[in-house]
Amino acid sequence: MPYVKIVHTYNQPNDHSRKDRSIREAVRKAITNAEKSIHIEDQYMISLEIASLINGRLHKQKNKPFKVTLVTQDDFFAGADIKFAQAMRKKFEDELYKGFTGTELNAVKQKVFIQILNPCIPPGFRHKIHSKIYIIDKELAIIGSANCSSRSMTHDTETAAIIFNDAGVKNGFVEKLATDVIEPHVLPYTPNKYFKDKDVELIDDLNNISTSKGKALLLMGLASPMLPIMISKVITLLSNRLKPAIIRYY
Repeated sequence: MPYVKIVHTYNQPNDHSRKDRSIREAVRKAITNAEKSIHIEDQYMISLEIASLINGRLHKQKNKPFKVTLVTQDDFFAGADIKFAQAMRKKFEDELYKGFTGTELNAVKQKVFIQILNPCIPPGFRHKIHSKIYIIDKELAIIGSANCSSRSMTHDTETAAIIFNDAGVKNGFVEKLATDVIEPHVLPYTPNKYFKDKDVELIDDLNNISTSKGKALLLMGLASPMLPIMISKVITLLSNRLKPAIIRYY
């Protein structure tokens, strides 16, 4: 079994001397000791402290194989809280590359991959990343409620689990998780065999004259024989374009 430790961000309302910053300390130590890779998924990605820590590792590992993958969201359909993050993210990126210039900057950018959800997807379809995941060297993962922001690390009430690979076990939990979330970048869509997709369910209902949707489509067909065929084709076309939400390079 993997080793797990629970950490927190907490502030005692009636006693400001009682506080817990163990999530922050865990993230700081994990990034500071990264030797091969850093992967972060987060909806905000605006902590300048974390950007500075990653920058330090990029400088330390600049002549060694090292990879940083950052997955976030950034689109104009997002709410006001994400709009704020978009404005702050430029500062995060500047801090990430601080101290690198010229050919050295070009070289370090080959080690950093910033990915965002495709902003062209219409509203209502998978516009959010809500995971808060830190994976270091495919050996340690921090998964919980804390965003990559100073507020989550110092002010809000948060909980996270630090998960270590099983000692002496090949292909442990963290390594499997890293393979799933880092390596594919764009996962092929695979339907759940136990549940119908909503588009399949809708088309089945339209084709079944015993349902209200099927009866409505049948009446439409009496007025225009091509209309039911066109509706089914449009539903299929749109749903195929929206499965899955695509991740692209930033």
